[in-house]
Amino acid sequence: MKTSYFYDASGERLLRTGADGATTLYLGETELTVKADGTESVQRSYTHPDGATIVRSSDIDISSPSDVQGCSSGRS
Repeated sequence: MKTSYFYDASGERLLRTGADGATTLYLGETELTVKADGTESVQRSYTHPDGATIVRSSDIDISSPSDVQGCSSGRS
């Protein structure tokens, strides 16, 4: 299985289906993911006026930008 993407008319990503079978729906700053085993997770990003980004996840809470680099999702 390969990774595939679906975009809206303005070019914004709506869906990603990964080679691992996980599907992610992108809704602005919110990502809803259903993994191949049926487990679900939600991740939300908040941008602070000073430029820092805070990420909240149904799996883990990340409270500072330095924590993001070490998280298992690999996102920054």
